[in-house]
Amino acid sequence: AGGYGKIKALEIPKDTVEGHMLIEVHDYDPQGFCWRNASWTNMTDEWGSDEDKQAIDASMKQIADDAKEKGLPVIIGEYGSQDKEGNEDARAVHAGYFTKAAWDNGIKCFWWDCEAFALIDRDGLSVKCPKIVDAIMEAVK
Repeated sequence: AGGYGKIKALEIPKDTVEGHMLIEVHDYDPQGFCWRNASWTNMTDEWGSDEDKQAIDASMKQIADDAKEKGLPVIIGEYGSQDKEGNEDARAVHAGYFTKAAWDNGIKCFWWDCEAFALIDRDGLSVKCPKIVDAIMEAVK
């Protein structure tokens, strides 16, 4: 939910080739859920309350509205949640809801798939977190 109002302050350079600019943001909210250690906030392994969902809805609406005001499309170039050993169910709920809320606001998003965020085992060529992958895929149907 953080500082997406900052898009409003973004100074857009002149587009020398029309239609080739967009806004990219990264979103790891709520940080206390998405990160293993975020000492600046309250940590939790759970996600999915009505309040949690309302915060994601408000963030997505603000991101979309602010980008529209700038006249540019917007993407979320990084999002995700870290594995906290045993919280895949909550991560799947968060991933599905986050992805659907972004999609419903015309925002495409890209999971940050590395280290503790990884959903894919690139060496073994397998899916490490099938519940999360399924939730993301289901959200964009």
